[in-house]
Amino acid sequence: ILTRYSFSEKEFSSWHNALNAATGLLKSALEPEEILREDDRSLARSWYLESALYSYMSSLSPDTFYYGSFFLIYIIALAVFSYYLLRAIRKRELIWLVVPVLSVSFTIYLSLHSVGLAEPNDSSFSVFHISDSGREKDECYMLYQNGDREDMNMKLRKEVSHVEPQDYKYFVELQESLNPAFNKPDYTVDHTESGIEIAFSEVVPGTSRVLRLDVDREKKDPCFEADLVLEPTWFQGRIRNISRKNFEKVVMIRGCQYVVLDGIAAGEVKTIGKNAAACLNAYEESSHFADEMDESTALGNALFYIENTYLEDSRNLNETLIIGVSEEDEFSLFANGDELSNQIGLSIDRVEDKEKDPSLRQITNINRFCLRSDEDGSLLYDTLDGMRTKATYQFDPGEHVRSLNRNRDSFSGVIYAYNFQKETEDPILRNWDDSISGEDLKPYLSDRNVLILTYQIEEETENVAAPILSAVTAGSPDGE
Repeated sequence: ILTRYSFSEKEFSSWHNALNAATGLLKSALEPEEILREDDRSLARSWYLESALYSYMSSLSPDTFYYGSFFLIYIIALAVFSYYLLRAIRKRELIWLVVPVLSVSFTIYLSLHSVGLAEPNDSSFSVFHISDSGREKDECYMLYQNGDREDMNMKLRKEVSHVEPQDYKYFVELQESLNPAFNKPDYTVDHTESGIEIAFSEVVPGTSRVLRLDVDREKKDPCFEADLVLEPTWFQGRIRNISRKNFEKVVMIRGCQYVVLDGIAAGEVKTIGKNAAACLNAYEESSHFADEMDESTALGNALFYIENTYLEDSRNLNETLIIGVSEEDEFSLFANGDELSNQIGLSIDRVEDKEKDPSLRQITNINRFCLRSDEDGSLLYDTLDGMRTKATYQFDPGEHVRSLNRNRDSFSGVIYAYNFQKETEDPILRNWDDSISGEDLKPYLSDRNVLILTYQIEEETENVAAPILSAVTAGSPDGE
């Protein structure tokens, strides 16, 4: 059995023991490809989420250039005062006073203007806070990293309703089935009148743990006002930040279409042009947000998380997600109300299409949701391997396919559709935003709602990005 797997140190060290690693590999090898893809996305989401949290901790190291320059200035100041100035006024005996005064002055300045260091809480905690209007509760991920000779425990605010170590639930079923002795929580949670108290047992000093927390809220106030024009393969319009937050980035997602906007301050308005929206292609994921994402920063990892969590799984063209990313998130998990500077927040508004027809279903990418078979098995990953790739798509036999649309992809070849009436292959959807519907589409669908497409490219090339086609279907043929 051959299977893909990453043995990177970070993933492997997060597992409890070697048994988990072996069972994880065996589970991956035996599961079908579709489940593997979902597991891969889940691992990727966890990876970027935890990387965002850990990036704050890595930023706690001192700024070497700042402190090197500081001590150089300190040495020069001592030399000037102790040699040139005191020598010029013939008071060199004052050096016994000048040196202590300069030392104390520089020490006070350094304590008030440290760079790359943090408050006591910031050396132990960082938080990833998600407030989604589509969910009843806020979702938080906290990295708790204890110091030497410290117990690993904390007291949380009343609104925190659930706490769970991020890596515990993932392996619980395997541990129960293979060895119940491994299924012992290493933490205790006490619900008190003032909030939840959580403590870990047998923790080695320096241990870190990522916790997932659910936080109750009365309601989520919207952060954005949107005036959008929505078409099957593109959108445009304006959004306004009506919150008090300043967002470093704003990501808009509609189906497989997305736009990344630079910082939007409180009250600011941004315009989205017709050609601004790009289209997700799983093969070209290294280019998504290419100029925006940096895995060494919390903000960059937050964008990676958005891509893998919201853009990869988005299936709804009747809803536009507007996600504001802010490192000025005024939110506290602690019972004493303390806020962290090591905190990044996602504020997610879901804007419904006011003119949507509830009888219609939007299929954002037929490669992902309708593919029955293809010759080389690459279309599931939105790639073509070879000059000519034939694919079969199966729509629900009880639905009526209203239209087939081409999104704004990077495919430069020709798309052929099999004509069941003439038994020929006809070129279709030659350009971006092209659509085929009604009587023009009927010859290309079989009695069982099967569509057969062939993708032709000019040169023999491996792993070419496939076109991204979406479809609109109705509940039954009578729904026209």
